[in-house]
Amino acid sequence: MKSATTIISNTVELSPSNPNKKAQRQIVKEVNESHGTNISYKTVSRMVREGKIGMSPVKPRPVGSFIKIEYEALKIAFLSYLKLEQANGKKQSTLKSLGLRANDLANHSGKMNRKGDELAKRLKRDIADDIDINKPNAQELRCILWTSYGNL
Repeated sequence: MKSATTIISNTVELSPSNPNKKAQRQIVKEVNESHGTNISYKTVSRMVREGKIGMSPVKPRPVGSFIKIEYEALKIAFLSYLKLEQANGKKQSTLKSLGLRANDLANHSGKMNRKGDELAKRLKRDIADDIDINKPNAQELRCILWTSYGNL
C-alpha cells in the first residue's frame, strides 16, 4: 500500500502535460497486480487526501481499548488516587464513583466515550496486588482474641 500512495503522491506533483503522468486507477491496478494485493483506488484516494502517505495503517482493536503505555499510566493514576484517599482517612469511594472518575479520565482525550464501571473493576483487579493493607480490622481482631481455647 505504501508503494501505491507513494506513486500517487509523486504523480500529483507532475504537470498535466507530462507524458509520465498516469491515472490513479491505473497506478493502483498496477501496484495490486505486482504485489498481489486488492487495495481499492478509493482507499488510496482517501489516504492521499488525509495526508497518510507512507504511514502504517492503524491496527484494528476493540473500541475503547487502551494502548499499553496509556493503560499503565491509568493504573498508576488510579492507584495513586486510592492511596491518597486512604492516607487522608476519607471514606472509601464506591465502585460507581471510582468508575465515573476513571471514565472521565479516559474520556478526556476525546477518543473514547466510556460509561459504566467496567473500567474501574478492571483497574481494581489489576492493581490489587499493589495495595498494602496495614491496618487490621478492630472488630475482627477482637473476635480472634476472644476465641481463645479457654473461652471456647
